[in-house]
Amino acid sequence: MQLILILIFLIISCGNIQNWNFQKVANNSKNISVVDLSKIKEEKTVTTSQLFSNVSYIKLETLNNNILGSVKWSIGNKYIVGYASGLGFYQFTTDGKYIRKLANFGRGPQEVYYPSWTISKDERHIYIYDQLKPKSFLCINLITGYFDKNIPIPVEGFLRNIELINDSILICAPVNGEGKPASKYALFWQTLSGKLIETIPSRIKSKPIIPSDNLLYRVGDQLHYRPLNSDTIFQVNGYRIDPYIIFKSNNTKSDTDIGSTRLDVYLETPDFFLIALRTLKSKNIIGQDAIGDVSESKDYIIDKKNGKAYLIKYFINDFIGQTWMPYSLVNQNSPRKYISIEAALLKKQVKTLRSDSEITIKDRDKILNLADSMTEFDNPIIVIETLARK
Repeated sequence: MQLILILIFLIISCGNIQNWNFQKVANNSKNISVVDLSKIKEEKTVTTSQLFSNVSYIKLETLNNNILGSVKWSIGNKYIVGYASGLGFYQFTTDGKYIRKLANFGRGPQEVYYPSWTISKDERHIYIYDQLKPKSFLCINLITGYFDKNIPIPVEGFLRNIELINDSILICAPVNGEGKPASKYALFWQTLSGKLIETIPSRIKSKPIIPSDNLLYRVGDQLHYRPLNSDTIFQVNGYRIDPYIIFKSNNTKSDTDIGSTRLDVYLETPDFFLIALRTLKSKNIIGQDAIGDVSESKDYIIDKKNGKAYLIKYFINDFIGQTWMPYSLVNQNSPRKYISIEAALLKKQVKTLRSDSEITIKDRDKILNLADSMTEFDNPIIVIETLARK
């Protein structure tokens, strides 16, 4: 939304606070938290400063050979690595200095076309799965920039995403329902030499649908897993998964059916959830993916510590001056989150900041100076925000 709307948002009342306690149900002799989203009625405006303690800005170096557009980033303590759609993988230092291009976009043996990836905790290697190369992982040494030997995938099929455990074991989430051997499994574990360790059978028999970025994701040191077509989030414990929390809604149809409700977990931290329910009004089938138009979206914030839950009226990033959603995990075990802002958009927002001094934005001078130092054709700014722990 336009930055000028923020002043209006900020003066809207947040409403009365509703205390919503988690219900408890018995599941495998354990108490599992259940949240009935249909009962959450109270609205709340949420600001970044309520959830995060501070913010930092990384200006990525722009050269003739590294001009980027839409990028998905992995940000560690040593490196920033990003995949630019249609261009390939790029590597920067954590202060934004350009290092190298790691891999080109393409169909060649050391190129990437439709990747998922994970980076080792020591940031020495990146492991890349490409749907055009479903028999092995690419491995790139982040210190030298050279390709190491490919890692065999022991079960044939297509993968949605991957995670690395203890820098020695890959956990893989396959695409279900597409007929390959891997589609029989919800998850499987393998060594970096390609040996299959363990599998968990899949209960999903539906045709493949659009991948979810939060299928496998980390919350602190804990790895979480949410199957597609599922309202349940699981914890990954060793080589098993245990139900962790259930989000109930009134619609129980498949999330590929028109009129059904799809659950998206935007962000989970040790303290809270940010989730959304989206109602599908139409769908288009493109290859293996079912992509739907959303007729309605409801966003919720759920406090894990006290059980309070709210229907979110507005998200406002009072650090950088815009509404926001979602955040992406910075790295495996970090309390930091990031958003990426294109230079042209940042400069457009700054025009509004200059013309309206009443808009309350933290670090106003820093943002203005940053925008003045850029052209609209520069690489994106990465804004990193650190979670405020309760």
